[in-house]
Amino acid sequence: MDTDLLKQFGQVFSRQRANLKVRLAIFSFFLVVATILWYLNKLSYEYTTEVTFPLELENTPRGKVIVGDVPEEIILNVRGHGYTLLRYWLASRLTPIKIDLNRLPLERMDGSENKFYLLTSRAQSTVTSQLKTELQLDRIIPDQLHFEFAELKEKKVKVVPQLTYSFEPQYMLAGPVTVNPDSIIISGPNSIVDTINSVSTKELDVDNITSKQTLTSEIVRIDQVSLSKRNVNITIPSEKFTEASFSKPIAIRNLPDTLSLILLPRMVNVKCNVVLSKYRTVSDMYVEAYVDFLQVENSMDNRLRVQVKGEKYIVDNLDFEPRHVEYFIEHQ
Repeated sequence: MDTDLLKQFGQVFSRQRANLKVRLAIFSFFLVVATILWYLNKLSYEYTTEVTFPLELENTPRGKVIVGDVPEEIILNVRGHGYTLLRYWLASRLTPIKIDLNRLPLERMDGSENKFYLLTSRAQSTVTSQLKTELQLDRIIPDQLHFEFAELKEKKVKVVPQLTYSFEPQYMLAGPVTVNPDSIIISGPNSIVDTINSVSTKELDVDNITSKQTLTSEIVRIDQVSLSKRNVNITIPSEKFTEASFSKPIAIRNLPDTLSLILLPRMVNVKCNVVLSKYRTVSDMYVEAYVDFLQVENSMDNRLRVQVKGEKYIVDNLDFEPRHVEYFIEHQ
């Protein structure tokens, strides 16, 4: 009998706990709905707040450029409905406010030739025209924007490619790496431009080249300096090569007309890599072998050093024998 009583008590308690959960859920639902309705109602009211906008300055005075710290943001004290202001607060990126320095009066700071300031109250109509009609502009913060100007200078400088490359086996560089355009015009403060003699591209890494490659690379930007071009084309010529072996007569340089020089041996054996397109003419046109008579006075054993040179971008990995030859001088 006691057991039945306990079961009945447990069932009653369970029903009451379930009813409590249902009541709590219903209460929470209506609380959330009421909160949302209250919040939506509040958003329909008009508020005054401050919103920070990015700032873009346009058209500096002719022949001048801004130096030093440039204002990048501007704070606007605005009025609008809560819905409108909420959109601005939630925006990840606001449209920049643009100020044309050529259309607004700049005031010179006392005792300075290059420092000026702009009363932001004079930019009120310019800024208002860039805002949506849902917002009303009350005030711009700060009250003044300060600028320092310097003389603008232009200069032509070379573009230096930052490039790392490698070739597939049996391929080699078949000409100079070229940049188009190879130079650009930079402009900026005289004190900065005078120190710049070249600009560099961003680093490029190209592997396993088998044919002519033309790549586009961005020029590295320099603070407070404008570039006439942002990108250049870099060309890497490539061609297949083969191994060539041949004998070549040794020429004599700087030999007086009254003397003759006999060399033993008179030929040098050359081995090199050569681009395929020049293979048939490499020994005649693109490789030279010679000794210099001026070295005779420094020779202690009647031997001269042989020098062999190959045309760059056509001949590579050049080797030859012998390295030295004997000589005999005859008077004519």
